[in-house]
Amino acid sequence: MKGAYVLVLGVCLAACGPSDDPCEAMCDAAAALYEGCLVEWGVSWDQAGFDGQVGFLENCATWAWELRVLEEDAREAGAVDAICRERSTLFETGTCDDYTSIDWNLLPWEAGD
Repeated sequence: MKGAYVLVLGVCLAACGPSDDPCEAMCDAAAALYEGCLVEWGVSWDQAGFDGQVGFLENCATWAWELRVLEEDAREAGAVDAICRERSTLFETGTCDDYTSIDWNLLPWEAGD
């Protein structure tokens, strides 16, 4: 019985450990940049259409999940991770203009992003 507890604990620790998901890093960087933009613009998270920063992060994670589903259908493996890495770098040093210039509806494997 003790072995089962150790196995369950190991699975939980592995699942709760640091993420290698580039989209998670991008969402964190986007949230930090966007929060600064909201302050600059004098706008609250609610006024921007989000239930706080948590709502923004949930929306961003959903965006990444949806694109990965579409990516599978389009057989464009790696496109979502690549755009997440690119945007993460941009958001870490970017400006509000960099953030607002992104067309979040454009699929990463389509021209123009």
